[in-house]
Amino acid sequence: MTTVTIGDMAQLFLLRRSNAETSREIGALSADLARGTASDVGRQLGGRVSSLAAIETELTRIAAFGRVADQGAQRATAMQTALERLSSAADKSASVLLRAAQSADARSLGIAARDARAAFEDAVAALNTRFADQSLFSGTATDRRPLPEADTLLAAAKTAIGTGASASDAATVIEDWLSDPAGFLTQVYSGSADVADLSVGTQDVVRLDVTAADPALQATLKGLLLGALMSEPGFDDRSGQLALASLAGTALLQSSGERVMLSARIGSSEARIAQSQARQSAEALALEQARTDLIAVDGYDVATRLEEARARLEMIYTLTARLSRLSLSDYL
Repeated sequence: MTTVTIGDMAQLFLLRRSNAETSREIGALSADLARGTASDVGRQLGGRVSSLAAIETELTRIAAFGRVADQGAQRATAMQTALERLSSAADKSASVLLRAAQSADARSLGIAARDARAAFEDAVAALNTRFADQSLFSGTATDRRPLPEADTLLAAAKTAIGTGASASDAATVIEDWLSDPAGFLTQVYSGSADVADLSVGTQDVVRLDVTAADPALQATLKGLLLGALMSEPGFDDRSGQLALASLAGTALLQSSGERVMLSARIGSSEARIAQSQARQSAEALALEQARTDLIAVDGYDVATRLEEARARLEMIYTLTARLSRLSLSDYL
């Protein structure tokens, strides 16, 4: 019978290899035990990974919808803040203008004129608000502001009014100019009439469709423009300011309800986004639990295998130590 022996160097390499393999096994088992899930998913599922792949795909889809929903929610909040700024300026100016019109005092009219001009500039700035480097009220043309600077907008309105017009004539012209497709929408508004749809879920599409050209804002812009005209030549006399203060204050007061409806429209979109986020979150939690169930490990089984691997490693160390003490003198 032929006996096959292994040399000392070969034994050394064999022990080193066994040591490395066992150490890797201990590391993997320790990680599995700590996470509660298998590091080798294919082995855990016996190669049947189609269910896990489907869950991962669905989670990726939900995450994509979640990002769109988060951006939409933030955009809606920013739009609400801008509208609140515009409404605050309009409401305050309406109160000041109507009080000045009732008192008919030159000093009060002067104060109202300055306040109306400031409110007009503040409102234009609110409608030109940008969020995440995108204009909020430009429709799909988010790369540009919907309105020019306040001075430019007022100059365009004055051009439409012409010279020698009375306060009532100016009010009529501005109202027509704002609603005329060849007027405000063509000459001043730089945004788009189109608005983007936000897909925040499989069947959830939300539209944040408020723009600076929204018909619900026309009465507000009319009141703001009439108030700003109080400090312009041709209307800065007492009688002109008195008439404009009454017309502007009334327009701003009457447009308050339309501004509330605008805010409600955005609020409705916010509610739909929040509902979609809640549904997507619940679905993601269920899918994550299903994924965990698929790749979860048996803690008792892993602990048993870990102890076996540790015992094997200790045996390797013992063998290595004994072999290292062997010498020719001991053999003889």
